[in-house]
Amino acid sequence: MAKRSKNVAPTKLIRDWTLPVAATLGSAVRARGILLEIRARLPVAAKKLVGLETGTISLRVPLDSHEDWDAVSASISQTLSGIEDLQVILARWRTSFPSHRPNVIGG
Repeated sequence: MAKRSKNVAPTKLIRDWTLPVAATLGSAVRARGILLEIRARLPVAAKKLVGLETGTISLRVPLDSHEDWDAVSASISQTLSGIEDLQVILARWRTSFPSHRPNVIGG
């Protein structure tokens, strides 16, 4: 059985931001964490409009949107301004069987 393709509404690019290498440390997982940090600081209506594409955060809105997206864009810029200073959380796994729970290093 063939899969149905989703009907995706056309969007327009409002703005995109290049993630600094010092923030991502070359890691796609870290870049995803930065995206989640940005989305956490946005209004609910704007969270799904922000996406990650190979080291770039993009704000895309539907073509029929007549809202002013300057506040959302400013919020993303403000979040990214100090993103290199966020701590990297490291996890260490216990080797004792059967419990494999992460520990926070230095905590």
